[in-house]
Amino acid sequence: MNSFIFGLSEDRLVIVQSVSSSGQTFAIRRGAIDGIAPGQESLFTNKSMSFKAKSIESNRHYSVWKVSDPRINVPFDKGEMITFTNSLENMWSYLPELFKNPEKKTFTQKQAWQLSSTYSYGLNETTSDVASDSTSSRAGFQFSAAYTKHFLAMWEWQLGVRYDRDRSIINETEINVISQRYLLTAGLIYYFDSAAYKSTHFYAGLDVAFGLSSTNVDESTSTGTAYILPVAKVGFLNHISVDYSLFVEAGFEAVSQTEQFIDEDTQKTNITNTKVTFGIKF
Repeated sequence: MNSFIFGLSEDRLVIVQSVSSSGQTFAIRRGAIDGIAPGQESLFTNKSMSFKAKSIESNRHYSVWKVSDPRINVPFDKGEMITFTNSLENMWSYLPELFKNPEKKTFTQKQAWQLSSTYSYGLNETTSDVASDSTSSRAGFQFSAAYTKHFLAMWEWQLGVRYDRDRSIINETEINVISQRYLLTAGLIYYFDSAAYKSTHFYAGLDVAFGLSSTNVDESTSTGTAYILPVAKVGFLNHISVDYSLFVEAGFEAVSQTEQFIDEDTQKTNITNTKVTFGIKF
């Protein structure tokens, strides 16, 4: 019976766009284009309670709702994710079953793009045939673009491209060493909870990267390949709307470059970086 009702009803996760100071009205990003008209009654649910509300205003993409029972206030704030159900018929008998396993009932695979920028700082660096203390510091920036797929409630994979540019200084000589990398990346993200009814997520991830590198030292350039394994990170993601999210990450990575100057021996450089990343997902 419950699965039959679920099929008749349209259940959607929506993000609350605003809540009035009285707690009696709120707005969501579903409007006339989604079949919502003034006077319509629907069911709204979060983990703590369910209540009925009536649409009092609707334009193409947004609608404003008023709680049907004046004795209660809405149990959520702006930015939270709630369940919207367009049909009220027999829904009260089915709601407890929904919350026994919300991931199974509500999760759908999602694809997205993300853009990010990173500041990196080198903790340690070694280069073959060069004294280990010859480099005083290394810092730089990274820019990434990736395609992501949230394929399970708590798992997501990512494929992308990345550009690095960092600079180190050789002690005593003050010579700048500029390194650039053009990389393909792949990664796996684990969300600590599926966050079906939340607008924020904490997560951890592992990435790998491989590509081309070049290093410029005193107008001489060496070229070769670079791989990064692993890139370990933890992050926080916040849904700012149905279509956009912001995220911040902290992590570290191990970079290995194998390069060669013209007519010279191959040189291998290993770098350990810490990094802070800011990005947008859409």
